[in-house]
This record gives sequence, C-alpha cells and structure tokens, in this order.
Amino acid sequence: MYRLVQKCLAVATAIVFALLLAACTISSDVKLVGDDEGVTPLPDHFVLYPYESSTDGFVPSADKPTTFIRDGKQYVSVEMPDTKRPIRLSLVPTSADSYLLVAILDDEPNFAYGFARYNDGVLALELSPDKDTSAAIAQLRKTGMPKDRKPLAGLKVDAQTDAITVSTRAALDELAELFAAGRLPMDEPVLAFVAEAPDTPRPSRLVRSGSDWIKVP
Repeated sequence: MYRLVQKCLAVATAIVFALLLAACTISSDVKLVGDDEGVTPLPDHFVLYPYESSTDGFVPSADKPTTFIRDGKQYVSVEMPDTKRPIRLSLVPTSADSYLLVAILDDEPNFAYGFARYNDGVLALELSPDKDTSAAIAQLRKTGMPKDRKPLAGLKVDAQTDAITVSTRAALDELAELFAAGRLPMDEPVLAFVAEAPDTPRPSRLVRSGSDWIKVP
C-alpha cells in the first residue's frame, strides 16, 4: 500500500489527481470491483484539465493536464505527468449522476476508491474522507439500521488520519450508497474540465450550483 500511496502522491502533484492523493485514503488490498462493472459516461478520448479552489470558485490550475482513452469499460491514461506507468479508472454507477471511482496503477496490487459526478464537461471528485466522514461512520455503527451497520464491519477507519481501508465489497457498496444519498460527508471536492481536444476553450472558473457546477466563460 505504501508504494501505491507514494505513486498517487506523485501523480497528484501534476494533475487533478490531487484526486489520487485523496483517493489513496480509501483503499483495499484486494480486488473488490470487476473490470467489466464500469460504465463510460466520459468521451472515448479526452484531456483532463485540473482546477483548484479559490475565493471565487474553482479556477484553472497550473498543473499539467492528462490525456485518457477508453479501453473497454475503463479509462487509461496515455500521457500522465510524473509517472511512466498508466493509471486505469473505472466508474461504477451508484445513482443517476453519481459513480464509485476505482483507480488502479498498473502492476500495483492495491486499489484506491472515491466518488465522482460528471455533468456538462465537469468532473467533480469527492475523494478525501475527513473527521466528519469518520464521525458519520461511527454514528451509523452505533445508531444506524442493521442493514447499514452490518456492511460497515468490513472497513476500518484510521483514528489518526481518517483513512478508510475496505476489506469487503459489501462495505464498499455501503460507502457508495451513503455518499449517493448525501449521508457520507467528504472533504472539499477536486474538479476537472473534460475536453475532447487540446484546443477546446476552457472555462475561466467553475462555480457550484447545488450538486452541479456552472462553467463561467
């Protein structure tokens, strides 16, 4: 797991996969999601431009973009700054506009997870659990319905870092369902603009509107 975290950190310095800095805090040491479970709402070929938080919404980041192509039911990086090995992404639907994100670095035995929404060219990634996430899980374990408490036995929350390690598919599905239902708070989202061509004009900023994001020219 340490090597995957280090790789994720390296990737996060260059692209929106600050996502992966976050995604590395929800992880498993075993494969819990099949390669054919994903769907492909993103273009078959796209450039992912990272945005960063500011006092006026999210604005373009100075980090380099990353190119992805579709490979079956996954997306694979073909031009990834700061790492020579590709990363594979799967998007498993959990509701009409929400996905479980599965991230895999080739030849690594570990798996990283997060949650994603995609609408009108904006990919919103909520991937970093924090103290509020830990508190919500602890409360569910104490007072939640049995159908919620039982799957949570398949995960561990680090008391120091709030990192979540998942050992069962039932636990992973429960986290995804809780997030989709608005019952699993997460840290600040990471945003990216999805462009089908490198010369596609990018928004000057992205501003939240409910669960969606408005693109400002």
